[in-house]
Order: sequence, then structure tokens, then C-alpha cells
Amino acid sequence: YYCYEFGETVLFFHHGHKRKAEQLETVLIAKFREVYGRTRHAYAHVGHLHHKKVLESQVMIVEQHQTLAAKDAYAARGGWLSERSASVITYHAKYGE
Repeated sequence: YYCYEFGETVLFFHHGHKRKAEQLETVLIAKFREVYGRTRHAYAHVGHLHHKKVLESQVMIVEQHQTLAAKDAYAARGGWLSERSASVITYHAKYGE
């Protein structure tokens, strides 16, 4: 679990394994209570499941990203067929996303 405080905006990062995106905000707020309390805008980014998904709640936006990795033999055998992508998101220190 990582966080980056940027003015009134906080960015959280986690691989996404062992914690569902729907449960992540509770863990992040608890682990980074002081940072969360100082900021007005909160965003979390995860990537474990390799599919795009955005969850918006009253306290945070959690974004699940696609994989950056190319398909390999392990993915081919397992039938994992998700697409690859990278996203650019611009954050403002005062206004968030």
C-alpha cells in the first residue's frame, strides 16, 4: 500500500491482490488516516485483475487498470485474454482529477 499526498489530493496505489476494489477504500483510509484527513480528493489505483473498472463512492474513486504486460504462455494456458493499456490521468493539487 502506497500513498502520495499532492496538495488537497491524495493518490493511493496497491497491486490489488488479496483485497477487492470494493473493500480497498476502508483499508487505505485506515492505513493513511492522517493523509486522508488532510486532503479533499482521494483516488486509488489497482491492477491485479487486468480489467478496467471504476468504483466511485462518497469517499474515494477506485480505478482498476488493465495490464501493461504482453500475453505470455502462462496467460495463454490460463485463458486470460484481457487487453493491454496504459492510461494518463492528470491530477490537480487543489481540484483533484
